[in-house]
Amino acid sequence: MASMQYKSDFLRTLHERGYIILFLFMICFFSEAKAAEIHQVVLQKGVYTFDQDTYDAGIECENARKNCPEMSAENDDFWGRYTTAVCAAENKNKCVCDADIVYPIVEREDASETVNQVFKHIAEDHACTAGMGITKLHYEITHNDAHVVSVVFDGYGRAVGGQGSCHSDLSAMTVNTRTGHVYTLDEVLDKSHNADIKNAVTSYFFTYYFNPEAPTTKQSYETTEVAIEEHARQLKNVQRMLSKSLDTNFWNLGFYIKGRQLYVDLNDYILSCANGPSFPIPIPLKYITKQDLLE
Repeated sequence: MASMQYKSDFLRTLHERGYIILFLFMICFFSEAKAAEIHQVVLQKGVYTFDQDTYDAGIECENARKNCPEMSAENDDFWGRYTTAVCAAENKNKCVCDADIVYPIVEREDASETVNQVFKHIAEDHACTAGMGITKLHYEITHNDAHVVSVVFDGYGRAVGGQGSCHSDLSAMTVNTRTGHVYTLDEVLDKSHNADIKNAVTSYFFTYYFNPEAPTTKQSYETTEVAIEEHARQLKNVQRMLSKSLDTNFWNLGFYIKGRQLYVDLNDYILSCANGPSFPIPIPLKYITKQDLLE
């Protein structure tokens, strides 16, 4: 009898402890921070036309029709030329805009509506409007955890008749999907170390994006002396451009989190149009006051 009583007590204990373990597991499971559910929305995609009458008189739609060959889906030379001709004829008195605009939306979060309006506003700023020939906006979710979401928007916009390559822009944003709050740099960095932070950014820039050391060997047809002089001129110009960019724009930039590291992208044509505006810079941890965002 004693043996049976012992087995009964033992089984009852296991039963009770099983419920306790299950209860503890459920607490851990439901209290664990979950990633937000994010989907893509298409704002504009395809070819859009605008009547020339709706434009400022200074805009000439004939330039926009030069985009027609780019919009042809045909690879065959004959049908490609035909489609291009139709495009130009149909839009004789219109301006043409080719768009590819997408943005993210957050589902089932307390501040989904507020956050989504912020994202949508960025997309609308890149949409086809009077005077635009080509416009694009894509994005990357770099962080999604504990109600904190970071997004990097990569945009491109070329006006009617626009030339050159300085048409890209990049913006970063970190938001709280529970409150709808958009974080700013002065909230997460110690602004009392303004000079030190900018020095760190400058050091990283010249380490990874522009070598400040003068060349020591002959480059192409130039003599070493000419190459050194040219490099010195470029270095002085880059130093001036970077300093101006940091003094004017730094604290107005957004930031993003990636791999538990806080990044700021300078989004400025510091080197040249060909090099683009994107220069992501990691901020040293010692200057970050809100380190819980990185956890």
